[in-house]
Amino acid sequence: MKTRRAFSELFSSLLSVSFLFVPGAALVSSISACGTDNVFDPLSERSDKEKASKAIQDGDYDSAIRDLEAYLKDHPDDANARSMLANAYLAKTKFNVIQFGTKVTSGSGDWKGIVGAMPAGSAENVASLTSAVNALKAIPASARTPDQTYNLALAQATLAVTLAKQATDGNEKMTDAKVDAMSDAQAEAIYDSLKDSKTTVAESGALKDNQAATKLGDLAGKIAAQPGATDAEKMKAFLKSNNN
Repeated sequence: MKTRRAFSELFSSLLSVSFLFVPGAALVSSISACGTDNVFDPLSERSDKEKASKAIQDGDYDSAIRDLEAYLKDHPDDANARSMLANAYLAKTKFNVIQFGTKVTSGSGDWKGIVGAMPAGSAENVASLTSAVNALKAIPASARTPDQTYNLALAQATLAVTLAKQATDGNEKMTDAKVDAMSDAQAEAIYDSLKDSKTTVAESGALKDNQAATKLGDLAGKIAAQPGATDAEKMKAFLKSNNN
């Protein structure tokens, strides 16, 4: 059953371990027009944004993305629309927030558990997650809600894991041989995204006691403790240590 609930609210549900997510949920809100001389423009603008919301509910993420990106060209400061856009991009990857929440807050909340809850390592998923991160980063940090900040941290961590999957075999089976074949640039991109996630979590005081956020933030610290002279070497050592 689909609900009219903001994607950020669903992540908030994750934080409280209530897990009320239903794929395709969307944010519906009214918007007001400003800076226009055409009396009919507000109706058009509202229609564009609401069409995107309806498309998200229906699972038509490509249409939602198209409508929201067009809308944001004329309304770049609409943080609500940017959150909706991140919602659409993340949902397009078939990210399962229930599975993620269960694994990351349970005894299986280690690297393998987190990897198993993340999207497949396809080029399309990497592109969608990169766009989700960029949509949320475009909201000034001072203007982000705690939910939006956590959404950003989660998107950054999800991107890192999906990059790791892409660099190996596209899923959670990361053999030592495939890790060794990973380029330094790929390894550094994974580590950088995890460090970005840790930094984002640290920016939000509202997340300091959250188990899921803490575990995501801890990943970067665990990688930093690995042997190696470079970030790439540390990242590869971490991945190999979790293949056993």
